[in-house]
Amino acid sequence: MSTFTEEKTALSPTVVEHASEGGEEADCRLHVQTKQHWGNIYIEPTPVPYYTTMTPYDYGHYHDRFLEMFTPILDKNFPDRANNLDVVEIGTSYGNTTLAYKCGLDWAGCGKVWSDDSITLVPTRTVNVTAVDMSSPALTYGLNRGIFDTIVVHDFNAYPPAALVQSLDNADVLVLIMISSYIKTLPLQRLCFNFLADRRKKKVIAYNDTCAFDSRNLSPEALFAGIKNWTTSTHFTKHRNFTESESALRHGCKESWSYTYIVTFDAIEVDNVNVH
Repeated sequence: MSTFTEEKTALSPTVVEHASEGGEEADCRLHVQTKQHWGNIYIEPTPVPYYTTMTPYDYGHYHDRFLEMFTPILDKNFPDRANNLDVVEIGTSYGNTTLAYKCGLDWAGCGKVWSDDSITLVPTRTVNVTAVDMSSPALTYGLNRGIFDTIVVHDFNAYPPAALVQSLDNADVLVLIMISSYIKTLPLQRLCFNFLADRRKKKVIAYNDTCAFDSRNLSPEALFAGIKNWTTSTHFTKHRNFTESESALRHGCKESWSYTYIVTFDAIEVDNVNVH
């Protein structure tokens, strides 16, 4: 399977059409009515039903590609793996993405540690993960398993609580993988801007856009218009296979694909900080 990668840099404000049209309520043009509903697998006490349900749809393909995309960028921007890296991850579910950047586990590796609690997790870098999700069972599992350090049960479209805002401000990395299609544009930007409030240190945001289920322009040029000194690594990669019902609604197409954006925000001198 091929992957399209593109590098872009913004050194000054970019003039683009804003991602939002018609206000916050109208701008979330999600195709949720054409997306398979798997809500029940996110509220189980263990991730095994989630893994066994999604694996036949080749869900692991994206996980493994994200591991390949994200690890080199983390190593480049934060080369000392022994230094504690503060990460806020939105939409963690049971922590498969977390296991990728924290322990270097591919999808098969996630399946092994999820199915056997006696397997000890071996981090490949020192990270402190604040996990945010709507599923209390998923977060509780990840905390007890040692995948997460702090958990926050939160509706992504609501104003973030003060503790989460503080965590975002302090964090080095913000991760939003397979979750943007469930967040309206303004709440999504609010989370990003809370994260970017302090530009005195380098920061990285990793997020993706599942195009088949979300027609908005969520490119960095749209979300971060007017914000200075960022570089993005952009990838176009298979998301997963469609279900039969999803495929029937898309003229027989078999695969969902996704844009992934890994955006590095270089540090700015205090006198020049102005991200909003």
